[in-house]
Amino acid sequence: MFSTLTPEPIHKLEIYDAGEKTLQEMRALAASIFDCNPDRLGLMRVDLCADIHGVDVGWFKKHTIIQSKQTQRELGTVAPYQTVRKGRAETLYAGVKPNQFRIYNKALERLVRWKWYMRQLKRQAPELEPTPYEAMYGHSSEAIITRVERQLAGRDLGRMGFSTFESLTVAASISPFDKIKFYEATQHEPSIEEYGFTTWTSGMFLRGVVNDFGLAATRGFMKEKLGRNLYREWKRLEPFLCLPSETLGIDSSTLYTSFQQSVSRQLLPTPKELSA
Repeated sequence: MFSTLTPEPIHKLEIYDAGEKTLQEMRALAASIFDCNPDRLGLMRVDLCADIHGVDVGWFKKHTIIQSKQTQRELGTVAPYQTVRKGRAETLYAGVKPNQFRIYNKALERLVRWKWYMRQLKRQAPELEPTPYEAMYGHSSEAIITRVERQLAGRDLGRMGFSTFESLTVAASISPFDKIKFYEATQHEPSIEEYGFTTWTSGMFLRGVVNDFGLAATRGFMKEKLGRNLYREWKRLEPFLCLPSETLGIDSSTLYTSFQQSVSRQLLPTPKELSA
């Protein structure tokens, strides 16, 4: 979403499905609407994302936490990390719009959109043959695809180096997911002999809470009970928070690489654009 940088009343344009368009396509779209150089348009909001294949939302819930003091202040007494479920769908939120992190089941979100398309087509043009889900999106509806998204607006845009439409050309060089911390299982499991009975039993209880409710919810529970002592106790019991997992997960480096690949594809011109 971006707007004209003028003293006159603001006109804004929101581009839907921006992740499926190249930068040149978005520039051409803006130029067809605004009578000015699109590169000079100011940005109001940018959504940066990466798609992770083979790792479901549940894994992120148990193995990641998003560190952001500002996000917690904005939410006040509301939990800084929320889980929304409807059927098989899962979406994790940290923060509130327009500055928030979102981790969700992309394949299922597309399935909901495809079913809406089917209903609309049946109602408006029943004689037409519908496009199958796999043909429309290039993967099965059962595919495991988790989208990790960072929504930026206001001052956060400036902090990340975004000001005008032209500044999007440097998107691949930034790291929007630094506040996502990964807690990976280690080869060394904490033992009662190493930590003692009291610490070990406390740690194993917290491990059960993480397994049932997620890492962020566990941190919220500890903060409510411990107050200022949260950080000391979190550090002391941190080895117990790294859950063993049968699913191969990812780390911050893998997430950043996926983001770079996604953005780089959008920044490169398509063959059609090169021949124009």
